[in-house]
Amino acid sequence: MFGKKRPRNTENIEKAIPELSRYATPEERLAVLKAWNRYFFRGWKRWVGVALSGVIVTLIMLPAWTWLSRKGLPPVVVGGICGGIVGGGSVALLQIFYRQEMLRFIRDDMNRKGLPICRECGYDLRSAQDCRCPECGRSLFEAAPGLCSILAQKSGSHLDE
Repeated sequence: MFGKKRPRNTENIEKAIPELSRYATPEERLAVLKAWNRYFFRGWKRWVGVALSGVIVTLIMLPAWTWLSRKGLPPVVVGGICGGIVGGGSVALLQIFYRQEMLRFIRDDMNRKGLPICRECGYDLRSAQDCRCPECGRSLFEAAPGLCSILAQKSGSHLDE
């Protein structure tokens, strides 16, 4: 029971990050998520962001802590309620601030593996005819580096930015 490592289910994560469903296997999905975690938590600036999100949510929760304490609830209950809100709020803040960066990281990984995806909007660029994303209009030199040269080779001409 405790010795076995259960395979991680990525189903809920795929609902939040639809790009993950484009990977062929769950192992590939987990590999890119692990790579994101290694990338995200390198450097002191990320850790400061994580700590600041906790401090911000805690400061917002102080009036609620006081109000719940005055209602006569046991300190354990007040701490549990406020701790849950602080933890959940910190995760929500991190999601708000770093979601777009995570999506770009995953899209860049897909581009490196040969699946052309727009870096900005996530549009599948396999059917792209020119060097602009049909969804967001972004130049593919920015949206999917390397794709324009492939398109130019297919068409036998030079495609402009």
